[in-house]
Amino acid sequence: MKLIISLILICTSFYFKADNIGDDNYAYYSDYFVFISDDSSNPIVIPMDFNWSTKKEGYEIEFKSWYGTKKNWPITYTKNSIKSDTKEIPQESFEHKNSNGFLFNSKENKITVKIPLSPKITLTIPKKEEWILAPAKSKIHKDIYASKTSIEIKGKKKTGWILYERIRWKKDEIIEFGDFEAFFWVPIIVNGNLYHFEQHRDEKIAYKWTKDSKKITVSTISDFNITIIKNTKDNKSGRKAIPKELQITAKNFNILLASKGQQVGYGKKYPKGLAYYRQSLLVSKKESKFNGYGMLELILENN
Repeated sequence: MKLIISLILICTSFYFKADNIGDDNYAYYSDYFVFISDDSSNPIVIPMDFNWSTKKEGYEIEFKSWYGTKKNWPITYTKNSIKSDTKEIPQESFEHKNSNGFLFNSKENKITVKIPLSPKITLTIPKKEEWILAPAKSKIHKDIYASKTSIEIKGKKKTGWILYERIRWKKDEIIEFGDFEAFFWVPIIVNGNLYHFEQHRDEKIAYKWTKDSKKITVSTISDFNITIIKNTKDNKSGRKAIPKELQITAKNFNILLASKGQQVGYGKKYPKGLAYYRQSLLVSKKESKFNGYGMLELILENN
């Protein structure tokens, strides 16, 4: 993830703020969605990452999506420079044109994704009033939302939680991502509730969304700890220790998680090796006090 990393896009029913048009465009846009199915017996995680930035003669897009299970995570990726009038630069993800496996249907609030070696996926986008904003803002000027929604795979409907990280930066707000040291981005479902833990060198935040018969509520988790229980090696990055199992503890919360199927990438070379990026399925171990599952986005840079 660019700051990183399920799913999707946003539709006509979901305008957050579309008044920065033409000469008032933002310099950088980022929508990161992660869908996690309710089916704990066969968990599926679908991350989608939409990034675009303004250029002199239009804008540049970078879209990514994964199909996440206990097996390897296939990925679809597209990056392209688009010439356009400044008034035509999309302000929301749903305004983009179809591009290399990403199909946008704003009229029906749906996004279809075609990922190689995976079934076609159609996601239903929650309506604006269904998104629940986390109560505190991040240090890097982003908002985090969550809601319930569904996806369709091979004609079958699967319900689940969707987490949404939204960034809109003007030129003087742009931050160069990097040197996180170790970055953990962890949305997980535990007892039907959605938790999100995020930790890197400069920030540590966590939230819990709960849904009853009437509504979704959110609360802040004031303190938590991520402890590495087991490491593994990676010859390409040159590291002897890469987190494979971790424990997350907070007040009345204790879960032991193992990283299963994954997609691994490498970036800028640092003195100790290549930057390491991994999206993987997290599943609680048998000896864990709490049972749950979700996603780990892990970034190891100059650590």
